[in-house]
Amino acid sequence: MTLPSFKEDHISQIPALQLLQQLGWKYVSPGQAVAARGGKLSSVFLDSVLAEQLAKMNRIDFKGETHPFSESNIHSAVQSLKDVVYDGLVRTNEKIDDLLVLRKSLPQMIAGDTKSFPVQFIDWKPIPRTGYRIASTASAKHMPRALPALVRSRARIERCIRYAVRNVCWS
Repeated sequence: MTLPSFKEDHISQIPALQLLQQLGWKYVSPGQAVAARGGKLSSVFLDSVLAEQLAKMNRIDFKGETHPFSESNIHSAVQSLKDVVYDGLVRTNEKIDDLLVLRKSLPQMIAGDTKSFPVQFIDWKPIPRTGYRIASTASAKHMPRALPALVRSRARIERCIRYAVRNVCWS
């Protein structure tokens, strides 16, 4: 009799990768992940992908016209995620969660008028436009084979679900 494998790859990582790909996430190889991070192992963000997706999904509706965010505002949005200072695992994840869910307002001039407009990091309608990426394992400086995870408290998860249901299902 052969015993089943209890390796993490076989019991959780591979099934999770398969499920996320079936849900529309795009698989990125570890090499592609490093390249999208500009070759910087000290960064966990796929900068080029993040900037491209933010530019695609964020538009400003102002006085009956639609305008794109400026390149500098897209860069500022990316930088706001990268600039979150480590303040313990839970507090740091709460700060990142707040940015992702609650959005960030950035000033932009349109037709000589400067106003602040929110940049959203997650496109709640339709979800596939967000352009999720998944990598099996990613090397990071000081952490070989790091598996990134966003830690959320039960209350924060419930708040996000209520927000998503209210804004996706009923709009």
